[in-house]
Amino acid sequence: MSGQNYSQIPISMELVDAVFNIDVDRFKTLIESQKFDVRLLENICGGEGGYCPIQWIIQCWEIILNTPDTWREDCRETIRQKKKDNQEIKKILFDKFNLDNTAIEINNNELWMYSYDMESSFEECFDYPMEEMLSHGHKEIDLDLYLAVYRYDFEEVERLLKIGANPNCHIAEVADSCCDLIGYRCADFCVEFSNLLFDDAKCNPFDDNYSNLAYLIAWAVNEKMYNLLSRYCNPSKEN
Repeated sequence: MSGQNYSQIPISMELVDAVFNIDVDRFKTLIESQKFDVRLLENICGGEGGYCPIQWIIQCWEIILNTPDTWREDCRETIRQKKKDNQEIKKILFDKFNLDNTAIEINNNELWMYSYDMESSFEECFDYPMEEMLSHGHKEIDLDLYLAVYRYDFEEVERLLKIGANPNCHIAEVADSCCDLIGYRCADFCVEFSNLLFDDAKCNPFDDNYSNLAYLIAWAVNEKMYNLLSRYCNPSKEN
């Protein structure tokens, strides 16, 4: 988190910064007074360091801020306001360019910080072969679910949940359940962005080779996974 000297950065970067920091007043001023660089609708990274259209930032915050009542009571009003401001930014941008929501793409995207997990084998995930894990008393369907969650394979996760896999199943060899794994990651990212959300501190999405942008995408994707798991269990995560 850091303060910004907006007089010294290009207008396109300043606009992205306003969207990233959910600064609706600055966003409206910029988009009404300056020519919009339509390349931002393709990739704010300019072809280097990953792939992220500006509208994905809005969608990330939509996912993260979607249910204010699940946050701690002392946080809820702030989250409601941030959600409202993000929705206003979305309406302006999406109406201006007739945009539709497109899925946030993590495959082959350098911004996706868990890309190494997506190719993990069973043994790389659990440190044991399937046969040995089954001999420990685990059900194959629950192990398959954990591996699918670990790989962020949303289609496979939903398929396994629908046929009875248990997302609350504790797997001692990895020290947690599916819900625990994703819940811990969501909580870590919430801490990372707490100053932006609650202290009006500014976060630069272009710092450190887009690391803050990568964190935001990772938080949103983990929240999306957590929301999927939550439909089939009763997790206890609270932001």
